[in-house]
Amino acid sequence: MSDQADDDSAAPGSGSVNNQWLTLVGKVGADIAEPLTDALEQVHALAVGGRIDPSRVRKLRSTIEQARQVGMAAQQLTRFASRRIRVSHERLQLDAMLMDVVLHRSREAEAKGLAMPSSDQIDTRPAEVLADASLLFSLLNTMFDWVLRHARSQLRFSVDIKTWPANARLRCSFDTSDGAAEGRGSATAAFDSLTWRLIEQIAHTMDLVMVHTADGPLVELSLEFPRTANHSLEGVSSVDLSDSSVAGPNSMPLVGSHVLILASRRAVRMQIRNAIHHMGLLVDLVSSVEEAIDFCQEAVPHAIVFEGILEGERLAQLRSELWAEVPNMAFVEITEEGHAFEMSDARTGNVACVGREALETSLPSVLLFELSRAL
Repeated sequence: MSDQADDDSAAPGSGSVNNQWLTLVGKVGADIAEPLTDALEQVHALAVGGRIDPSRVRKLRSTIEQARQVGMAAQQLTRFASRRIRVSHERLQLDAMLMDVVLHRSREAEAKGLAMPSSDQIDTRPAEVLADASLLFSLLNTMFDWVLRHARSQLRFSVDIKTWPANARLRCSFDTSDGAAEGRGSATAAFDSLTWRLIEQIAHTMDLVMVHTADGPLVELSLEFPRTANHSLEGVSSVDLSDSSVAGPNSMPLVGSHVLILASRRAVRMQIRNAIHHMGLLVDLVSSVEEAIDFCQEAVPHAIVFEGILEGERLAQLRSELWAEVPNMAFVEITEEGHAFEMSDARTGNVACVGREALETSLPSVLLFELSRAL
């Protein structure tokens, strides 16, 4: 059994971690190559077999998704290494943000055969913390990426307040055993992945106290927030709330958010993707409402950007179903002509709107606003 606080998680670029970053660079290539090699073998098997059944398609998609997550984690680690992240502090409800992420990613967990605990099974206490909203959002989603990659059963999450010091604490635990050979090596692998390294760097940037344990196949992560409203925010000034602890602009505040592009024409799909490619978003593309419905059966994106000509009863029904499950989910309609744009409100049916001619100039800002509203 190991029990370790990550006080030695030095800032990226410091001399004490140069070797660590060099090792990570090598690991990126290995972690991407492995699933892509597997995917290539699956494609070859499909070509030889001459037919594609749904189970094989799901397996191939999962394999490619694994490689994509490695690439996204590497991209985010590069941001931390370059020290280009601007941290802005604000009061955030930690328990509410955790519950939102659990709700948002429950379908994804179920598609992987994991039973996500329901809201009444998660032990949470109200906990207001002083933190950067986009970093906390990224931390929670990266934690879920890590959990969903390594967990086999027994997912548990909680938010409480320590007795002393009275800091908010977020904890998650899971079992890496699949029932065979007690999941040997899985717990160790969980702490040797790029998503784990990304969790470490985000936590370090947020000045969190991080402790993790591995007891056989059981893994537990604890994140403690020294800036907790019930004691540490007393006397905090407005200057403190907007101060930057890391120099430089944060060009991708919602990096890792998942966006589904729905457009029947390839040219429109590419135009939308090119307009938001610099935002660090996880992007998937589908060409029909039916494909979007199938996609959302396994994972609910944070936003759907859709071609206006596809609006109809089926899309409206999908929107209603997703809003019933995730009330703050963002939808952005792309109209055929015009330079105008509108943010979502009751008048627009809670759907934002951007003219196709304004995609490059306006879509990033509209999408950023719509995604930020859910934080």
